[in-house]
Amino acid sequence: MLDHHYRITMSIFRKIFTASTALYLSLFSSLCPVSAADNNDYHEIDAGDITPGVMVYENECGEKAAILDDAVLDGTIVLYNVGNELITLDVTPEEDIASPYVYGPWSQGTIPNGTSTLTPHYSNGFVTASFQATVQKSPAMIRNVYNPGITGVLVTVNSSNLSIVRGSASTGSAAIASLTFVGSVTQDGYTAVPGSWYLTLELDQAGHTWIGWNY
Repeated sequence: MLDHHYRITMSIFRKIFTASTALYLSLFSSLCPVSAADNNDYHEIDAGDITPGVMVYENECGEKAAILDDAVLDGTIVLYNVGNELITLDVTPEEDIASPYVYGPWSQGTIPNGTSTLTPHYSNGFVTASFQATVQKSPAMIRNVYNPGITGVLVTVNSSNLSIVRGSASTGSAAIASLTFVGSVTQDGYTAVPGSWYLTLELDQAGHTWIGWNY
């Protein structure tokens, strides 16, 4: 039963991340060799004390992705919690926003009906990053992204960008929003380590949510 569930999960994972992994590799080629575009490089990892139903995967370059297919999306969901590294997702229905879609109960694994705000947060003791996205479930799309935040006393941000990479989800293609930045992090107090980092949110046609990051 577990093997069957694992195969189904990985099948979904590969379909959704095929396009987005190629995108990340094109943006951050210095982080990851081209060979890592093969999604078989992703393997499930221990993510610490997290919300039940969340599964986290990592590839050889340290890129991680949390899949929320079996989690109940209610309030704050803990996606990863190891050492100083903490990733969460806040889910807030926006019933004050007019929508032609009916508001209903929150179904397991998918965002609420109607319109919601999703807020992914990342922190690791050196840097914190977050943004907000207005999303709707039917049809599944990312309407707007705003309030990007990248802070850290030992972080120098040379450039950053928050964008909707793909607004609408369709069969085999997820809607994607991404916060990226280029800069340097001084982790030992002396040496600035340059790099490129991202925090992404993906929404598939059924309303399932994935969060990806590399910091």
